[in-house]
Amino acid sequence: MSNAEYASLIDFLSGKFERIDARFDAIDRRLDSHGQRLTRLEVSFEEFRHDMKAVTELARQNGELARQNAGRLDRIERLIA
Repeated sequence: MSNAEYASLIDFLSGKFERIDARFDAIDRRLDSHGQRLTRLEVSFEEFRHDMKAVTELARQNGELARQNAGRLDRIERLIA
């Protein structure tokens, strides 16, 4: 291979590798973007989970109050009857 052919090959390969590098850079940017979205989703999910635990606790408390009130109503009905 002559020096001119070698230089031409190096130029050709350099161009190819620069395009490959640019593609990898684009992939890295997309992955970073997806990672940021995933982080936001994880935070949102944890907030949702926390809210659902609070709702579950309040529902349990409401159920207990309903049972207590039902007992009171039963006693009042017995007193009236």
